[in-house]
Amino acid sequence: MKNAVSILITCFAVILCHLSFAQGTIRGKVTDDLGETVIGATIVFKNDPSVGVITDFNGEFSLAIPTSDPTLLLISFIGYEKIERTVTLKNNEIVVLNIDLKPVDFQIGEVVIEAKANKAGDYYMEKIKKNAATSIDYISSETMRKIGDNQVSAAIQRIPGVSTVGNTVTVRGLADRYILTSVNSMLIPTLDPFTNNINLDIFPSGLVDNIVITKTGSPDLPGDWSGAFISLETKDFPDKFFLEFEASVGFNSQATFNDITSSNGSSTDWLGWDNGYRDVPDGVPVEQANFPDPVNTPFNVYDQYTQLGLQSFLNSYGITQNTPINPGDAYSQLGLVQLGFLPPALFGNQAAVQDALGQYDQVYGAEYFFPIFNADLSRMGQSFNNDWFTVQKSAPMNSRYSMTIGNQTKLFGKTFGFVAGFRYNRVIQASSEGQINRTVQPPNYDPTKNPQTEIATIDLDVDASQETSNLSALFSGSLKLNTNNQVNVIFMPNWLGENNARFSLGFDQSNPETIARDDQFYQERKHLIYQLHSDHYLPGIASKLNFDVSYTDGQRNEPDFKLLQYNYIGDSLFAFENTLRPTRSYRSMDDDLLHAKTAIEIPFNKEMRSLGKMTFGGSYLNNRRENVQTQFVVNGVGGTVIVDKPTALDPSRYSAEGRSSFDLFYENNATELDRDIGIKKVYAAFAMADYNVSTRLRVVGGIRLEYTDLIADIYDYWDRDLPNDSPERRNIGGVKAVQASIQQLDYLPSISFIYKLKEKEQFPVNLRLNYFKTLARPGFRELSPIALDDYILQGTVQGNSSLSTVDVNNFDVRLESYFPGNHNISVSAFYKSFDNHIELIEQIPNLYSWANADESYALGFEVEGQYSILKNLVARANISIIRSQTTITVPVEVERPMFGQAPYILNGSLSHTLEKLELNTTLSYNIQGPKIALVSNENITPNIYEIPRHQIDFKMSKKFGDHFGASISIRDLLNTAVRRSYEFDSGFDTLYFDNYRWGTTYSASLTYTL
Repeated sequence: MKNAVSILITCFAVILCHLSFAQGTIRGKVTDDLGETVIGATIVFKNDPSVGVITDFNGEFSLAIPTSDPTLLLISFIGYEKIERTVTLKNNEIVVLNIDLKPVDFQIGEVVIEAKANKAGDYYMEKIKKNAATSIDYISSETMRKIGDNQVSAAIQRIPGVSTVGNTVTVRGLADRYILTSVNSMLIPTLDPFTNNINLDIFPSGLVDNIVITKTGSPDLPGDWSGAFISLETKDFPDKFFLEFEASVGFNSQATFNDITSSNGSSTDWLGWDNGYRDVPDGVPVEQANFPDPVNTPFNVYDQYTQLGLQSFLNSYGITQNTPINPGDAYSQLGLVQLGFLPPALFGNQAAVQDALGQYDQVYGAEYFFPIFNADLSRMGQSFNNDWFTVQKSAPMNSRYSMTIGNQTKLFGKTFGFVAGFRYNRVIQASSEGQINRTVQPPNYDPTKNPQTEIATIDLDVDASQETSNLSALFSGSLKLNTNNQVNVIFMPNWLGENNARFSLGFDQSNPETIARDDQFYQERKHLIYQLHSDHYLPGIASKLNFDVSYTDGQRNEPDFKLLQYNYIGDSLFAFENTLRPTRSYRSMDDDLLHAKTAIEIPFNKEMRSLGKMTFGGSYLNNRRENVQTQFVVNGVGGTVIVDKPTALDPSRYSAEGRSSFDLFYENNATELDRDIGIKKVYAAFAMADYNVSTRLRVVGGIRLEYTDLIADIYDYWDRDLPNDSPERRNIGGVKAVQASIQQLDYLPSISFIYKLKEKEQFPVNLRLNYFKTLARPGFRELSPIALDDYILQGTVQGNSSLSTVDVNNFDVRLESYFPGNHNISVSAFYKSFDNHIELIEQIPNLYSWANADESYALGFEVEGQYSILKNLVARANISIIRSQTTITVPVEVERPMFGQAPYILNGSLSHTLEKLELNTTLSYNIQGPKIALVSNENITPNIYEIPRHQIDFKMSKKFGDHFGASISIRDLLNTAVRRSYEFDSGFDTLYFDNYRWGTTYSASLTYTL
């Protein structure tokens, strides 16, 4: 209640502050026919030209209007047609105009002055798309709201050519390594040890204006991509005060209010991070060298006497730790005398000595000394949480809360704009009838000729859940120092915590008994993103200069990843015989990335900027990642029959008290091979020209140079600078752990031709032809020799230090046409050839690694369009048809589709608006064709495909007055299964690799906007 009151008071204070500074003002932006900003355009009162302003380096202006009477404005710039505009302001009103100027040599058919260039709207983005030098696609915040996509990972699937593998993105059939994801075009670390892609679930769509996907290259973009350069454009500050609060609750048909398989967690899990509950207990060494081993009988006699208080006595006779003492010898007898077991007069009497030794053993036997000598190991074993088994919990409702506030005002006499927002989201989903299967049968296995049971080596029924909590915020400020200089700063923290738990029961060919597995995997990710952007206009040379720097402090932790397998005899009876030892792993990764770039844009002609421009620039990237794992296993479980789960691995069983040997004890399996490091530095320079050969033809081209300095190694070997041929470098999985290193200079040319087949400004027809060369560097995880278990694959993934950089040649053609009535269509075709394409391959059962392929290509066709069927009914659709092929010749020639490639992708939506009722309804559909999720080496076992699923979503939203709105949405209306299947010759339905249904989610939200 106190928090709610505080928020209301804060909002009220902000509103009062806003009202006190409000005035009658016109703000806006002036652009030319190509969408370029017009710098130095004048906006004056026509009846008094001495009163007015000029546009700044962003083409923006702000002009106070002292009267409520109609005011005639004159907008002009050398070489462009003048425009007159009448505006009428109410008291304290702020009106925002976006003005397009046309060159004087254009035949003007009409002049359009739109409302504010809303960067979150489709109109603004369509204008950017029309005039971009590259081929881009997008989804705007406006469309995301209509469809009901709350996470970027869901929204991005609506863009043409985009598909997903899990939470990672593929574009035009190209897997994650060919995708670069950025925030405001600045790179951030992936935080994923197994992929080169960013888990987009960490970014809420509510703090993003647009998701822009660039599909063709230009020299000013990084060269390390081919499929797409993705930019998440954060919310822009508004031109007048804005406040929005949204609250939403959701119901999942298979989770909410049901008992789901889960795990014990910390009190802060709901915020997106663990508070230390899952950490390695205090005092437990994480390095194997410092972890004690069990000390068993016979115990060292000197150590025994020392524990009994005789150290000083022994030392007085010159007896030390290094003095050999054997039972019954003279040194031993001295101790027996001192302890009272041997009379001094009988010193040397063998019969008396043997009798004394017998008495000593009865009093100070193994059960006395074992707890003493193993006290540390006993304490450590008892300090771990006894939470090995999954638990059943009632799942609460999903929830989402967000608040965004922004304004433009004066700070120290300068124009200052800001936006601040936070968003909290919690989603719980469960699958109670999942499946996990594994096989070693070849692809040509025919189940009709063999018993069905022979096909699976592992056949498990699975009860699983995933609980995700995400807390994100955005703080952005822009200060206009003067007409020619502006600085923007952004801070965007993101936390995401994901708790995965599953209980599996079924058949494993390696064990004659029914087996059960309790697996628990928690991961937390943190991005702290800091960005600085500055824009400068140099009047003397009519040039723009900008500088960007971005630093991301990235962390990923996977504390207490538990794998527990046992023989299932019944709900109250089970055993650990012939099963894997219980294992708990602790992983942490620091992934920090600095990205800086600068560019200067010089027009060919100062007076006619629309002729074109030259751009020169450079960039620097420094990415450092350290990854460390500590793994503990439990010894002593073999053959134990348990009737009560809580006591199976109870801390009391790790105690040494009253025992001569351990019942259970922990062993630290960590070695120097469990910690690796990767360092990547990329230096780049570029030059490009953008020239309008005529009013119809535009040419954009240039070259980019990138120098790569990259290493990946075991941290200890890197720290000691061990050469690769050093005998101290050990083997991992039979492969020597050597340092991977890439030092090379790449030349990346590109050229684009944009031809206006139809010149009408508002409804052009553009033809785009493009060629660009790019590359794909192997990622740290792909190069590092380290081997780690994967929760999803249920196998081990190991790097390959011999991977080579991929070279890609890209060809693209696109035809875009815009029509009256809000209709448009674009048709694209592309071809990409790859040398050394990299794919993740199952080398042997349950061991995965990466390898270069000899040759690969991707050939595709895309169609995207929007059509207003009726005045209030708009249809949007896009379809992509893609063919790709990878050829491997060693050891045998194999041809197959590329990893992650979907042969077709279809997105569609219908949006209906009742303007009088302010009611909007959207029905959307998505399907992706079967795509390779995992590749099998040499087709020893079948490749694994992700099976198509029909996803239908629905959202209805309604405004109530000027401030309130409400919506209901349904996600995954059909509750279609998420399946990955082995590709046998007989098809995909023979055996599923895994199979889950995560339920349909129903949500209701309430929004307040001021």
